[in-house]
Amino acid sequence: MNWRNPGFDQTEDDPVTCISWNDAMAFCEWLSRRTGRNFRLPSEAEWEYACFSDTAPIDKNSYPEIAWYYENSSMKTHPVAQKRGNARGIYDMLGNVSEWIMDIWHADYSDAPADGSSWLGDPVTARVCRGGSFERETQEMSMRGRDWYDQSESVAGVGFRIVETVEPD
Repeated sequence: MNWRNPGFDQTEDDPVTCISWNDAMAFCEWLSRRTGRNFRLPSEAEWEYACFSDTAPIDKNSYPEIAWYYENSSMKTHPVAQKRGNARGIYDMLGNVSEWIMDIWHADYSDAPADGSSWLGDPVTARVCRGGSFERETQEMSMRGRDWYDQSESVAGVGFRIVETVEPD
């Protein structure tokens, strides 16, 4: 893998950062081959489903309890699961690092797949990131916030989360 130094110390418990979408995909392919299971990046709809598990909307006053961001991160990543998880028990959906998503970038959801699958097909290299990062201010982070980078670009505040696809019996 093509891991890069983010310019600050990290532990093995910190999220991977400074990684391109291409690198994240290569990791998923490697892990799938190594384990015989199917790992991939989540679709944007899957990411939202995981993030929106709480019954009440998250307001900015609760960010210190759930996220590492510009005002509390000392401009570096932190070990995962140090903040409160959401109702599904998923940690760090907001803050710490933004996460690559499988989908290509579209400015809005017009004509998006209705079944929750990834929005693919166009020869676009701009890929979606979700969740905000340790570098972002609270006004730049939200459960609905979206960003994009070229899939070959490595960014200090961007990492990834993987999902396992299990085939039904």
